[in-house]
Amino acid sequence: MSAPKLEKVELPIRLSGLEKTHRLIMIEKHKEIQFMILCDQIRLNDFKKQRADRQRDERREKRFKNVTVD
Repeated sequence: MSAPKLEKVELPIRLSGLEKTHRLIMIEKHKEIQFMILCDQIRLNDFKKQRADRQRDERREKRFKNVTVD
């Protein structure tokens, strides 16, 4: 999952108050979505690291048991 490309958002010079409000709300929604994507990626990376650590520890434990049995 690749992060979407960040786009620079520019406000046109002449917007009515309602248009400005709508535009600002859309910009904030976009920021929230970007933040949620980032949080999701961090969670996924943490999960992968924990799984790799757990598998490594299980392999070590298995090797240790094999050495003591022999």
